[in-house]
Amino acid sequence: PTGELRRRIPFWANRESAAPCTYYCPVHIPTVDRLRLIREGRIDEAYEMLLRYSPLPASVCGSVCPNLCMENCSRQGVDDPIEVQVLGRAVGDAKAPECAPSLGKKVAIVGGGPAGMNAAWQLALAGVEAHIFEKDNQIGGKLAQVIPWERLSQAVWDQEIKRFLNNPNIHINLGVDLSQDDFARLKDDFDYVLVAVGTHKPRKIPFPGHEQVIPALDFLKNAKSDTPDKVGKEVVIIGAGNVGCDVACEAYRLGAEKVTLVDIQKPLAFGKEKEAADELGATFQWPIMTKAVTDEGLVPDQGEVISAQTVIISIGDVPQLKFLPDSVETVNVAGADWVKTDEAHKTTDDKVFAIGDVEKPGLATHALGAGKTAAACIVAQLKGEEW
Repeated sequence: PTGELRRRIPFWANRESAAPCTYYCPVHIPTVDRLRLIREGRIDEAYEMLLRYSPLPASVCGSVCPNLCMENCSRQGVDDPIEVQVLGRAVGDAKAPECAPSLGKKVAIVGGGPAGMNAAWQLALAGVEAHIFEKDNQIGGKLAQVIPWERLSQAVWDQEIKRFLNNPNIHINLGVDLSQDDFARLKDDFDYVLVAVGTHKPRKIPFPGHEQVIPALDFLKNAKSDTPDKVGKEVVIIGAGNVGCDVACEAYRLGAEKVTLVDIQKPLAFGKEKEAADELGATFQWPIMTKAVTDEGLVPDQGEVISAQTVIISIGDVPQLKFLPDSVETVNVAGADWVKTDEAHKTTDDKVFAIGDVEKPGLATHALGAGKTAAACIVAQLKGEEW
C-alpha cells in the first residue's frame, strides 16, 4: 500500500480470504462491502446490511467495542484505519430490516444480554419467534446495567433498544428467575432453548475483612441507579483491568478524590477505559497481593497500608447455572463451571445451545458473534439444511 498503489481502491477479487477487518471482527461484519455501498451512494443498503449482523451497531461498534477491526486494518500501512466507530454510530436510527416469512417455529432464549439479543434478532429476521426470558427488569445485560453512560450514550442505547423491541417476532419476559423445572418446561414448549445468562456472580477472595469489600459488578450496577451510594474520599480497587478502570471513573463521579488500582501483575487495562481512568488521576500499583482489608484500608502482603474508606474488588465474574439439567455438561475452570459447547455453540443436549460468557469470558462483540452463529445453526436445523 505504498507508492502508486496507495492511490488505488482495494477490491477483493475473490472470497477465499476475508479482509483483515472482517476476519478479526468477532461478528465478521464485512466492512469492505459496507464501504463499497457507501461509496456508491447506497447508504440505506449499507445500514441494512450492518443491521443484519447486529442489532446494536451504534452501542457496541460505535461506543464500547475496542474495535479489533481497526487494530488490524490494512489501511494503517497508508495513513489511518477506517473509523468504524463513526460508521457504527451512523446506524443508530436506521430502519430495521424486514423479517422473513414465518417458519412456524419458536426458540426460548434464557438471558437478554448482547449474546441473547443478537440470537433473538437473527432468529426473528429469519422468521422464527424468539422469546427472551430475562431475570433483570430490563434487557441489555451488562451493557445496560454496568457500562457507564459516559462511555455508552443512554440516548443511543434507548434508540437501539426501541428498534429491537419493535421487531414483531421478538417477545420479552422480564423478572424471570428459572428453576430446573422451569427450564424443563421450556424444552417441552419450544423447538430449542438457548442459554445466554452471562456472568453475574462476582469472584471473591476469602482474605480477612473480605466482607467489607464491594464486588465491582454490584458497585457499577448501583452507580447506574437513580440513587447511587456515595464512596469515601479514598478508594482502592483490587484488580486493574478495564472493568476496574470503569469502577475508578464511577468512583470519581460519586465523590472520590483519590483512587488506587492494585493488581498482582502488570495491569491488563487498555484502550479507552484506561485512558479515562488515567485522565481522572487514578494510580496503578503492582505487584500487590492483598493480605487483608481493615477499617484503615487495604493491607498488602508487603509494604504499608493503602488508605481507603471504600474497597472494591474487580477480578471477574462467573456464571450461575443451577437451572441447567444434567444433560447439559459443564467444564470446571479455575473454580467455576462453564457450559461445554462445540463450534456451533451446541451443548451436550440436542435441544440446548449456549452462547456468550457462559462458555468463556469475552467482549460484547464475542457475545454478539456467538449469538449470530448459534442462530444460523438453529435456523438451518429448523429448515432441515446442513450447517
